[in-house]
Amino acid sequence: MKREKRKKSWEKINLGQIINLNYGKSLPKEERLLGKHPVFGSNGIVGYHNEALVKGPGIIVGRKGSCGEVHYSSDDFWPIDTTYYVTLRSKQNLRFISYLLSSLNLSAKNSHSTIPGLNRENVYQIEYNLPSLPEQKNIVAVLYKIQKAIEIQDEIIENTQELKKSTMQHLFTYGTRGEKTKQTEIGEMPENWEVVNLKDKFIFTSRPKGLNYANYREIAFAPMELIPNKAVHLNNFILKKPEKISSGIYFEQGDLLFSKITPCFENGKQCIISCNIPNGFGIATTEVIPIKEMPNISDKYFLFYYLLKHDIRSFITSKMEGATGRQRVPAHIIRELSIPFPCLTEQKEISAILLALDKKIELHNSKKVKVQELFNSMLNKLMVGEIKLSYK
Repeated sequence: MKREKRKKSWEKINLGQIINLNYGKSLPKEERLLGKHPVFGSNGIVGYHNEALVKGPGIIVGRKGSCGEVHYSSDDFWPIDTTYYVTLRSKQNLRFISYLLSSLNLSAKNSHSTIPGLNRENVYQIEYNLPSLPEQKNIVAVLYKIQKAIEIQDEIIENTQELKKSTMQHLFTYGTRGEKTKQTEIGEMPENWEVVNLKDKFIFTSRPKGLNYANYREIAFAPMELIPNKAVHLNNFILKKPEKISSGIYFEQGDLLFSKITPCFENGKQCIISCNIPNGFGIATTEVIPIKEMPNISDKYFLFYYLLKHDIRSFITSKMEGATGRQRVPAHIIRELSIPFPCLTEQKEISAILLALDKKIELHNSKKVKVQELFNSMLNKLMVGEIKLSYK
C-alpha cells in the first residue's frame, strides 16, 4: 500500500450514471411467513420471509426513517417500502458501491422536515471520482478484511452476552457450592440461602442531616444520560457549583444507582459508582434510587446482577405506577423486594464470575471501537483517493 495523489484515471461521474435506486415493497409483519430470506427496513434486518423480492447479493438504502442507512445482503432478500434497493447501470464492484454509499453521509440529504426521507434524485446528482474496476476490487479487499475483524468482535460479544445470561440464571438458582436446592416463593435456590427483603440486607442511601451543599465549591453530578445500560460502572460525572443544581438525589461513592423511570429502567440503566468522587458524595438525577451494601453482610455487585435478571425486571415493571410514558418504580417496591440471599462469601463468588464475563465484553467492545475507527478512517481515505493501492 502506498500514498500518492489521486490518479487521473479516476473518472468524474454523477451517481445516477452508475446506479438505480428502486423502491422496496411493503410486507407487513403479519404477512411474513417463516423462512430464510431477510426482510430489510431502513435500519437493517426487521424479520424473515419464505420468499425474496430481490436476488442477492444486493444493497439496501434507507428511504424513510433511518434515511441514508446502507446495508449489504449476500443473500436474496426483501426490501420493504421504507427502503430503496440498488441496481447497477454499468459494470461496477457491488460491494465497492455499498462502501461508497456508506461514505457519502446520505442522511444529510434528508428532504423531509417531519419524518426523515431520502429523495433518490438528490442521490443521483452527487458527483464522484470513480476508480477503475481493478482499483475498486483492491479497495474492497482492504475494507472487507477490516469489516470481518469487526464482525469477529461482534460475534465474541454476542456469545459472551449469551453466556452471561445463562450463567446468571444458573448461579441465582444453584449457587456455586453444588448443594441441594429448595423451592421458595421466589423460585428455586440452594438450601442454605435465605429469602429476605432487600431493605433488610442493603442500605438505601440518604443525605446526612446537617450536610449543606453550599459549603462545597463543586459537587459531582450524575445526569441520567451518564448512567450506562451496558456497563457496570459509572466512570464519569459533571462537576457543578451547588447553586447550579436545582434538584437531585444524594449518593455516595460505591453506591448502586438504580433507574426507576421508563424507559430507562426497561433499558437496564443502572450502575455502581466506582470513580473517585470529590468530597466522597454527589448528586444524581431524581430518577434513580441509590443503594449501598451493608459492611460484612451484603455485596453490591450481587444485587446489581440480580436486578438485571429478566424475570426480576418483568416483575418490577408490572409494579410501575404513573402515566404512560412517565411510569416509575415506587421506592417501596424495591425496598420490599424479596431476593435470594447466600452468605457474603458466596455472594462475592457469584459477583466475581459475572464481573469476569462483563470484563471480557468490555474488552471486546473496546477492540471493536478501535477497529471501527480504523475502518471509518480507511473508508474515507480510500474513497477519495487519499490512499492509493498498488495493483497489477
